Amino acid sequence: MREKPRTYLEIGKNYLQVVQIQTGSPLFRRTYETGTKQLKSDQLRTYLRCLPKKVTKLSLVLPSNRIYLRTFYFPAVRRRKLESMLALQFPAGLPLDQDQLNVSYYVECPRQGGLLAIALAVACAELDYFLEICQDAGFIVETIIPAPLLYYFAGRKKTVGSNPSLFLEYDETGQHFVYTHEGILYLRSAAPEADLAMELKHTLSYIKETYHPPQEVGIYANGSYLSDQEQLESLSSSHNLRCTADFWRAAPRVEQALKGKDFLYNTPEQLKLRTKKVNYLILCLGILLILVNMLTLSLKLKTREQLLTKLKGTQEEIRPIAQGINEKREEYRLLQEELEFIKRELKSYNSYLPWLKEFSRYLPSGVIMEQISLKDDKLALFSGKYSSAVEVMDCLQHSPYLTDLSFIGSIMTEQDGERFKIVGMLRDEIK
Repeated sequence: MREKPRTYLEIGKNYLQVVQIQTGSPLFRRTYETGTKQLKSDQLRTYLRCLPKKVTKLSLVLPSNRIYLRTFYFPAVRRRKLESMLALQFPAGLPLDQDQLNVSYYVECPRQGGLLAIALAVACAELDYFLEICQDAGFIVETIIPAPLLYYFAGRKKTVGSNPSLFLEYDETGQHFVYTHEGILYLRSAAPEADLAMELKHTLSYIKETYHPPQEVGIYANGSYLSDQEQLESLSSSHNLRCTADFWRAAPRVEQALKGKDFLYNTPEQLKLRTKKVNYLILCLGILLILVNMLTLSLKLKTREQLLTKLKGTQEEIRPIAQGINEKREEYRLLQEELEFIKRELKSYNSYLPWLKEFSRYLPSGVIMEQISLKDDKLALFSGKYSSAVEVMDCLQHSPYLTDLSFIGSIMTEQDGERFKIVGMLRDEIK
C-alpha cells in the first residue's frame, strides 16, 4: 500500500513555505513572500490548493526565530529525573513567564552514554495564532515541528564516526548551522541574504573557542563534504551554494521522535480532549460497575435451583465483564506501584537538588545557566552568560560550599554579555 503524502506548512516572519513529501521524496515545495501578520485564512487556502495531492491535515513547522532553544548534556541522569531537572533549568533566563510558554523536550542517548536533551519553547500566543489561522482555513494540524530539529536530524544522519562535524543547510528561508560532537549540540540560523562565508567563519570561530574540538571540524554543505580551503572560500555568498532543501526529508523522522510530546500535546484544545476522554472512560467504568452490581443482585434473589440451571449461560456472559474489571484492578495496582517508585526516586533526587538551590542563592539575577556538571566532590563545569563574568565569580565565592573556583578557557565578550566557564570543588556538608 502506497504511503500517504505528508504536508508541511512553515510560517515565517516574511515568508510562508509549503512542502509535500511522499515516501521520503519531495513532491512539492514552494515559498511565498507573505508576512505572519498579513496571512489570512482564505489566502492560506489559495496557497494549499496548488498542492499535487489535496489534503485536509498538515504539520505546522515553527521557524528557528520563533523558538527558544537550549541543549543540555547529562552524563549520568535517569530519564525519570530528566524532565524535572529541565523544568528547573530551562525556563531561567527566558524573556517570558513559564505560563506564557509551550515547552517540549527531545531526548536521545549519544554514543558515549548519558542523555542529550534539546529543550524547546514557543510563546503560547504565537502558537495559538498559527493554529487559529489553520483552523479557519479548514485544515487540521496533526503535529508541530520545531525547524531546528529538522536541521539536526538531517545532519545527524550524515555524521561520520565520532568526529566533530558542522552541517550547513541552506534554502530560501535562511542559513542553518548544526554542530555535533560527543554529547555537544549547537544550532544557529542566519538570514538567507547574509554573507555565507562570513557566517561560516563566525560559526567556526565560536565553536572552537567554546567547545574546543580535539580535531579539525568537518564541514558539510547541503549534504556535500567540503574537503579543502578552496571550496570553503568559494562560498562568498548564499548564491554559491545550491539550494536543495534536502533536510525536509527528515521531517517524518522528527514527527515520529516527537509523537505524543510535541507542542500540540500541550495546547488547550488537546488538554480538553484528553480530559474528555478520561471523563468518558470513568463514566463507562461506572456504568459497567453498576451493571455488574445489578446482575449480581438479581442472581442472589433467584433460587439455588434457578442459579444452577442458568449458571453456565450466565457465566459466559459475565466472564468478559469480570475479566475487564480484573484488568482495571491490575492496572490500578500497577499504577500504585509506579507511584511508590516515583516517590522513592524523588526522595533520591533531593540529594542533588541542594546544589542547584545553592547556585540560585548566590548567582546574580539575570545569569543564563547553560550547563552544570557535577562529579563526585568537583564542580566539573558551570558555563553560562552574564553581563560580567567576574561578578558571577565574586558572588559564587561567597558560598561556603563552593571552593577553589576558577575560570577555564577565555571569557568571551558578546553583544548581550560575557560567556564564561567555571570549575571548582564542592564541600561535603551540603550533600
